[in-house]
Amino acid sequence: MGCYLLLGACTFALYPVAIELACDGLPVTKIVAATEFMLLSYSIGSVAGPLLAANTGLVSQGGPVYLMECLIANGLYILLNSNRRVPAKDTPVANL
Repeated sequence: MGCYLLLGACTFALYPVAIELACDGLPVTKIVAATEFMLLSYSIGSVAGPLLAANTGLVSQGGPVYLMECLIANGLYILLNSNRRVPAKDTPVANL
């Protein structure tokens, strides 16, 4: 139970870190649109996640299988987007 509590606390902390990293590499004019999109994605995930996790309860060891599927999906997303770069002409907000 304690490990699940720690996992939940760590994943909850990922959202503000992701917002900060996304806004750090964007031009000032696109920050609001990016945060809106990330909030919408977070909302959809917070609704869809428990619905998908409920279906894994039908299988033995469903919890670890669900966590493994989430890890694989996130890993593939990170791998596919790892080559994206911020154009040199765009100034991060921190350098204003």
